[in-house]
Amino acid sequence: RGRSVVKMSLTLVLLSCLVSSIYAKPLCPTQRSWDAAADDPADRAELVQFAQDMKSSEWYDGNRNWLSHSVSVCEWQGVCCIEQGGRNRITELHVERNGLRGAFSSTFAGTLNELRVLNVHLNYVTNFPPGVSRLTNLQEAKFGRNPICGNAPELLAGFAPLAKLTKFNCNFCCLSGEFPDHVLANKPMLEEIFWDGNNFSGAIPPSAGLLQSLTKISFNLNSMVGAFPAGLTKMPPLLNLTDCRLGSDTDFTPYDTSPGSPERGW
Repeated sequence: RGRSVVKMSLTLVLLSCLVSSIYAKPLCPTQRSWDAAADDPADRAELVQFAQDMKSSEWYDGNRNWLSHSVSVCEWQGVCCIEQGGRNRITELHVERNGLRGAFSSTFAGTLNELRVLNVHLNYVTNFPPGVSRLTNLQEAKFGRNPICGNAPELLAGFAPLAKLTKFNCNFCCLSGEFPDHVLANKPMLEEIFWDGNNFSGAIPPSAGLLQSLTKISFNLNSMVGAFPAGLTKMPPLLNLTDCRLGSDTDFTPYDTSPGSPERGW
């Protein structure tokens, strides 16, 4: 009887996995075939340059169709597109955990200006795209766990104008200095900011407390001091938060640790 229960449980797990795979959300919002002849020439050339700069021949397993002359860039693994003015424009680039090694070119941001998602999480990328402020449509910027090193106020300044960001992460990079407050100041749709595991000093940016859509925030594992952003304890930010990590090797002045206070557990 015990074996029957185990076999039944295993069957249910396998069925669950099968159903999940059938109904899994596709990577790209538009599922269709793409004509290589309609690829935007500048987008295609820039993606070829990106592949060369990031040593695509050494990627782990995420380079299917990359650099193929006969296949549209929109069918290269991890690439999503839209049709715009009769041309295929690149809107998403998902190349996380894939062994990328290198730096963004000086022309990347200016050329791929229709990007909505840029995900290079967990690779060996050494910089943010120069001129990143040109990516005015960018909604998700995921740079975490890459050796992007240097002074935060200088390196993050280009992200300040990007008002459409919903996810903005570079956790476990090697950034230092104070996190510039103005970078978060004009982002009403920002939901997720993970910046733990760097070497930030100074205070958590007060503008984080004004992010009305925020659900996840992490600045732990830094060397920050100062007061907790007061706005995070008010509605609606407090009501929306599902992940709030601001401790561990930090030295924050408690905002309110009285019994029953919502931030007592933080």
